[in-house]
Amino acid sequence: MLQLHLYLIRQQLSAMLMVLLGLVVLVWLNHSLKILELVVNKGASFISFLQLAFLPFPLWLMVAMPLASFIAVIWVVYKFIADRELTVMQAIGLSPLQFAIAPLIFGLAVTAFLFVNSLVLLPHAFSIFKQTQFEVRSSIPKVLIQDKVFVDLGENLTLYIQDKTSQNRVSGVFIQDSRNPGQIVTYTSQFGEFRLQDGFPIFELSNGQRLELQQGGQASATLNFQSHTLDISQKGNASSKRFTDANEESILDLMDESKSVDSRFFSQRLAMAHYRLAAPLQAISLVALACAILLIGRVSRANILRRIGITTIFGIGLQAAMIPARGLIIETPASWPILYLVCIIPAAVSVYALFHPQTTAQLIARFLSRQKSAQSVRA
Repeated sequence: MLQLHLYLIRQQLSAMLMVLLGLVVLVWLNHSLKILELVVNKGASFISFLQLAFLPFPLWLMVAMPLASFIAVIWVVYKFIADRELTVMQAIGLSPLQFAIAPLIFGLAVTAFLFVNSLVLLPHAFSIFKQTQFEVRSSIPKVLIQDKVFVDLGENLTLYIQDKTSQNRVSGVFIQDSRNPGQIVTYTSQFGEFRLQDGFPIFELSNGQRLELQQGGQASATLNFQSHTLDISQKGNASSKRFTDANEESILDLMDESKSVDSRFFSQRLAMAHYRLAAPLQAISLVALACAILLIGRVSRANILRRIGITTIFGIGLQAAMIPARGLIIETPASWPILYLVCIIPAAVSVYALFHPQTTAQLIARFLSRQKSAQSVRA
């Protein structure tokens, strides 16, 4: 039996990895195209591209991994039936529970990994992702750093450079800043460098002069400087602020109302916290559900496709039920247990059915007979 369980786990693992690879690649291709456009426009490094392209993986695994495990179990059972291996096992007295032990252990292992992913990997990776994304978006687009061209860095802020010496360094700088009403400030400097400071874009000037003009064109102040830092972010621009995403925070922080910026958003943070705790349970619930529907009763190649269809409907229904359950928590925070029950009840019913296959088969037969009799009465 041990060899059988190990064989089943190997089969399920390989099938899950193939399905998971396909699902994640589809999402990654769409995501990476958007990231590539941002990185090219901003002139970011290849390291930044890799961080932006791959760090959201833990978030995608929350949805893709339970589904891949579910499909893997269906595929392995179908393969055993198509090769008549399951028929032989049933003939020698192998019970549905004995066959389901390996898939259930596999489902528990996936659930355990998803808990680690949700509690540790996701907040850490997503925090780096959001910080990198913010820095890239806040940086000056490389198309704006052009030599011998007047360029508007923002509203009432014009730049002219004589030469571009490197990615972010320039020489022969002229800047006109009229962001303050009734005042025009011009800067000329020998060198300049674009960089980020505390997440905000700045322009550091070297060996230059600052000339301040009042209305009427009269110079009111002239200053020579060795080094001067100019803030080139747009004042009042919300995109210049770094907001923490809920996926970056720990479960305890999400459940702490004092950590919420606004009390109105606490219910949404609470819903996210419970979803990150409940989502890993989908793996074991979907695996148990697939085992119960596919293995209980007489299984043959004649009825396997119908069983797979029923299993798919129940599996999609379970994952779909997570959406309104999460929305209900936002409306009524005290309803958070429903999110866990959506996963626990199908798993508990499925495990009970595997432990009592004959009783379950009799209940299903009675239900189907009543349905047929009711249809005949109506006819």
